[in-house]
Amino acid sequence: MRPAIVFIFASSCESQSITLVEAMASGLPIACSDRGPLPEVLMDGGVYFDPEDVESISAAVERLILNQDLRLAMGKRSAVLSKRYSWERCGYETWRFLRETVDSLNPEHTRLSRVSVAADRRE
Repeated sequence: MRPAIVFIFASSCESQSITLVEAMASGLPIACSDRGPLPEVLMDGGVYFDPEDVESISAAVERLILNQDLRLAMGKRSAVLSKRYSWERCGYETWRFLRETVDSLNPEHTRLSRVSVAADRRE
């Protein structure tokens, strides 16, 4: 079996793709659908195509296959970008959002919510 040189992600409908983040972390160059939210996740770490246009897909994949410098650069860039995504960050941002929401609904609760979050972080 030969190793892969390109990851192709042709989804036309995603919410937050764990598959894409895993591919990014692998360091493979990525040919990716241009449908949201994929460009927001991959940013400038891949080559994009219209997932409903065979010629667009073919052109993106061919571009990566034929250009070794581009493949290497995209693989490195996507691996760096993948580090933005972690369960620790997700948890922190979720608690921050919840705290801000509660604080906006009940300003008197602000001090208590900050104490509770600080206590949670120590555990």
